[in-house]
Amino acid sequence: MKLSEFTNCYFCDKGMAHAGIAFYKLTLDYLILDLNAIRRAQGLELQLGKAAPLASVLGPNEDLAKSVQLKEICVCLDCALTKSLVIGEVGNE
Repeated sequence: MKLSEFTNCYFCDKGMAHAGIAFYKLTLDYLILDLNAIRRAQGLELQLGKAAPLASVLGPNEDLAKSVQLKEICVCLDCALTKSLVIGEVGNE
């Protein structure tokens, strides 16, 4: 991890080394299902009947979910052992 990638702890806003040499880096990826892609995949599976694995090979292999927000946070070891994280609150800062 490069120096430019370091941030303070998400919870206590202290540097990562204040609690020791270990810390956590969490990557949260917020995804939305692509209903049209799901319908296309399901339609091909229905057309092929019981050969659903064949549909995954013959189909376009497109993403069924799209990433809309990527967030990385660092958490010091003290906070990782004592705090609770509500994931929905992380992206809404």
